[in-house]
Amino acid sequence: MKRSIFALLVILFITTLFIYCERAQPVPIASELKTEQILEETGIPLEYGKLIAITSPQEGRAHLWFEDDNQTIRLVEIIYGQGERGIILKEMRKIERK
Repeated sequence: MKRSIFALLVILFITTLFIYCERAQPVPIASELKTEQILEETGIPLEYGKLIAITSPQEGRAHLWFEDDNQTIRLVEIIYGQGERGIILKEMRKIERK
């Protein structure tokens, strides 16, 4: 009797978990992010906001991460080590928060 009640409670618990748990949404990968062209020839626009991080995915490249007042995050890639100044790539990735 106790086993059947215990089994029934376990089944009820598992069923409740399946009903109330939401499926996790997949995180977008970099190739799925919105991209925009950088029109500035001399620098990064001020509208991108404050610089929040710098990462280096590989030798000779740097990722500059910016966040504006709307909490939109922008990723600008720089190629450096070619001459005196780094080269800003013409494409910027944008992550908008909802």
